[in-house]
Amino acid sequence: MSALGTTMHDITGLLGQLFIVYLAALVGAEVAQRLRIPSVVGEIAAGVIVGVGGFGWVRMTEPLLAFSELGAVLLLFSVGLETRVGDLRRVGRVASLVGVLGVILPFALGALWAQAQGFPTPKVMFIAAAFVATSAGITARVLHEMGVLRRVESRIILGAAVIDDILAMLLLGVVTA
Repeated sequence: MSALGTTMHDITGLLGQLFIVYLAALVGAEVAQRLRIPSVVGEIAAGVIVGVGGFGWVRMTEPLLAFSELGAVLLLFSVGLETRVGDLRRVGRVASLVGVLGVILPFALGALWAQAQGFPTPKVMFIAAAFVATSAGITARVLHEMGVLRRVESRIILGAAVIDDILAMLLLGVVTA
């Protein structure tokens, strides 16, 4: 055992898990592309298949969680690299309207659904806030794969997704407090 409390068995297990995740993502992306759908859809489906919801070949451990969070950060960073502030400013008003509506509508529908299910008010608010969550990173990646990232409509979608994510984080912070 090393000074950090990590054994060779732990490292080997982590590398095996990473290999399964990587291979599944590659296969999922390839299958999705052949079906003419965005590769990220195939990658997500592959994660479900190899994870605890499917075969259970991969289980979420602390190191794997750290790698997944790093991957999310890199995805969002790559979105930032492709985003021009000037482009977002040009569509700012429309993107803001879409982003705000993208928070209000799912929140209201989520609250109505959760209330109809009989959840207590604090859980209703939390569930409603969860309905608001989007992913600007995945949105940008799909638009990029489609080759439409430079179009005005894509800038509106991406701007709205960024605004939606920011508002969703703020809302989730308020609800959980």
